[in-house]
Amino acid sequence: MQAAAVETTHASPHVATTPMPVSTVADILTLHPQARHVFDRYDIDYGCVGDKTVAEVCRDMGLELAPFLGQLSATGGHDASKPRWDTVPIPQLVRHIVDTCHRPLQEGLPLVLLRTRALLAAEGERMAGPLPRIVALLEALLSEMVPHMQEEETHLFPWIRQHSRHPDLPMPSLPRRLHALMDEHEYAIGLLRQLRVVTHDYSVPVGKSDKWVVVWQGLAELDATLHEHIHLENNVLFPRIPREGA
Repeated sequence: MQAAAVETTHASPHVATTPMPVSTVADILTLHPQARHVFDRYDIDYGCVGDKTVAEVCRDMGLELAPFLGQLSATGGHDASKPRWDTVPIPQLVRHIVDTCHRPLQEGLPLVLLRTRALLAAEGERMAGPLPRIVALLEALLSEMVPHMQEEETHLFPWIRQHSRHPDLPMPSLPRRLHALMDEHEYAIGLLRQLRVVTHDYSVPVGKSDKWVVVWQGLAELDATLHEHIHLENNVLFPRIPREGA
């Protein structure tokens, strides 16, 4: 059976420009990128619930639908001067993920871990507060995400680039590979949830030094970048990769 070519345009039905109860989270983020701040406000991990409708999310979270839709609408629409990642050629999307997510995570995760360990050593056990737990969570994230990104850059992304030019090129066990990557995303989201709890949503403890501020800012930036990574892959890239014949 001949493999289907990696699509270069979005193949899903037309997306409503105004958030509606039947709009999926992924579609809303496509046309309302700033809506991610609303999802963040309610601790909704949009990267892992992209296929759910707003109505389903509100039901699951116990939120009133109409006010929530109003908050989503108030975030404004997509900036026409910027690419829509559901419509650009897939190799361009892959390049964007590597440049804006992989590279910052590959550099930022070890750096924030190093700074947190240094702060823990400077403060000592008595004044460490949440630092030991933060170190453990960062170590777990690093152990999970480094091989995860290596797998994508070594196997999946090169195949996507080649497949866009040679549709007959197979990728053995593609559905299983994508499922494994999404499972790793879910695990990483769980670690981020714990980081948010232990840092009180990245609010620096009162009276702490600038070194604490730097660490907390680094944690918040990692959280945002990793959420974007997961959103772009789970909700935009992976659904555009054909499964049959791969």
